[in-house]
Amino acid sequence: MKFFVSLALVLATSLTVFGQQIAKNSPPDLLARETSAPAPSQGQSYAAQSFQTSKFFSVAAAEPSSAGAAEALVYAPVPRLSEQKPVFHKKLFISELAVYTAANIVDGITTVRGVRRGFTESAWPKGSSELLGARPGIARYTATMGALELGAAFVSYRLQHSQNRYLRLVGHSFMVEGTVDHTIGFASNLRLPSQPRLQ
Repeated sequence: MKFFVSLALVLATSLTVFGQQIAKNSPPDLLARETSAPAPSQGQSYAAQSFQTSKFFSVAAAEPSSAGAAEALVYAPVPRLSEQKPVFHKKLFISELAVYTAANIVDGITTVRGVRRGFTESAWPKGSSELLGARPGIARYTATMGALELGAAFVSYRLQHSQNRYLRLVGHSFMVEGTVDHTIGFASNLRLPSQPRLQ
């Protein structure tokens, strides 16, 4: 009878220890506790030695199920908000936008000047007659190319705020591509002769 009472006390004690360990969010270390326990002295009685032995076996028997539950609770993945580092460079974006706008303006000026001299806007890929028409004026060029630049700048601005490196590169490419296109258009307009050739 005393053996069963001592066994029940040991089980209650071990469950209490496990509960405290789980509450502290640290894995239970029963084996270290058992190895660090002082060895029984020679003067201990047989009942005390049997109590220690029964305690060891009861803890060893209860360890697999309780330890598994403790590990499931303690080592469960906890979603944490990762600290997002600032990746957007405002000065770089403003520089890209300024260069894009300058190329757009000089392309528009030379395009309208060429139309007034009798030239027509070419189709894609050499020109943008699908958007501007064959003879675009200042108002149509400003409205069309201004809207395209505004849309490209908005998309680029959002992509450059992304934590993904490749999406940021795509955002920069929008600005670079627009700048290159208008620069090529500006250079092509400068190479136009003073008047169109008669065929």
